[in-house]
Amino acid sequence: MNGITIGVICSVVGAIIGVLGFARYSKQDTKEETRSFTRVETKIDLMGVDVRDIKTKIDVQTDTNAVFEHRLTKIEESTKSAHHRLNDHLGIKEGE
Repeated sequence: MNGITIGVICSVVGAIIGVLGFARYSKQDTKEETRSFTRVETKIDLMGVDVRDIKTKIDVQTDTNAVFEHRLTKIEESTKSAHHRLNDHLGIKEGE
């Protein structure tokens, strides 16, 4: 064998080893990317659940606030009525 043949054989073997190494590294990289994407998707799903929980709590709080608003309106009306009755009882005219 002459030097050129040995050089060509070494170049081909080196290229094959390089391609195999790249393929192996690519598979490992794909596995790591898959793990990372899975973690990200899991975190996003958990955040979605948390957002739904917060929305439910806000809806309940909104309903509670509506009840308190109604009760406060009734109390204000009752207070106004009592104030007018006291003024009438004490003989105080409106605007004095």
